[in-house]
Amino acid sequence: MSSSFIENLFILGLAFIIDFLFGEPPVLVHPTVWMGRIISFLKLKFKSLNSRKEKINGILIWLLCFLIFIPSICIILIIVKKVNYMLYIFVVALLLKPAFAVKSWSFHINPLIKALKEENIIEARKLVGKIVGRNTKELSKEQVTSAAIETIAEGIVDGVASPIFYFAIFGLPGAWAFRLANTFDSMIGYRNSEHINIGWFSAKIDTLLNFLPARLSAITMLLACLILKRDWKFANRILIRDKNLSLSVNSGWPMAAMAGILKVRLEKPKFYILGKELRPPTIEDIFLALKVMHLTIFLFILIFVVPITFLLSII
Repeated sequence: MSSSFIENLFILGLAFIIDFLFGEPPVLVHPTVWMGRIISFLKLKFKSLNSRKEKINGILIWLLCFLIFIPSICIILIIVKKVNYMLYIFVVALLLKPAFAVKSWSFHINPLIKALKEENIIEARKLVGKIVGRNTKELSKEQVTSAAIETIAEGIVDGVASPIFYFAIFGLPGAWAFRLANTFDSMIGYRNSEHINIGWFSAKIDTLLNFLPARLSAITMLLACLILKRDWKFANRILIRDKNLSLSVNSGWPMAAMAGILKVRLEKPKFYILGKELRPPTIEDIFLALKVMHLTIFLFILIFVVPITFLLSII
């Protein structure tokens, strides 16, 4: 068995242990936060009244950030590996951890569940507004619950599956290249007047990188559904029928799968309804969505990440 295979699995396992024990690193040293600050700064500098020029600037911003972050990671790894091998393993795991997030979902979701249980809809709207990209001021209790479940489903892909998928293929630089693309998309990859030009390239790159992981994750969610003794055939029908109803060609896959697994209606008012004939979601469905998420991540690693890592180690 290849030493690089064992090395990468050990790094991945250690990164998940770090996530389980400590969660997210402090904001002051979180790489994604620094990415966001640089993106915000460059966006202001590269904005233009000329739409064609602004689209070109959007490409330049992306490439500039890529050339700032990814070679820096490679240089750090080369230096640390020369110093001490065990230190190298620890540093890679430490740097891989912020590229994905599992434990932090409890940090965001638990206060929301508490507000919903207390029927504090104003607080619930405010809390869910921190994790979804929509206007939450007029959402009903069911719509707040739906938004929470939708973002959990999306989080399976862009929060965990995609970064570890690219880690399996390209190592730590791959995981952070994806996280950079996803951070760009979450900040400027919108279709509104402010971002439609400068963010178009970021949106395309994020869509491209999430394309395969989103579909593999949805399939894995059906297996999780089977293991949890839910109706996977029904979930598959909802997935096939509703996967293209959302605005994104990728997010519809895990969200439609989740709607089918939970047998609930997931809705973004004025935009889409997944599982339109199903019941509204409840607080209990949020707990089940988290269970589906955790099992799906485990299965995704087992079915896709481990084999990919092994195959690439023997080539």
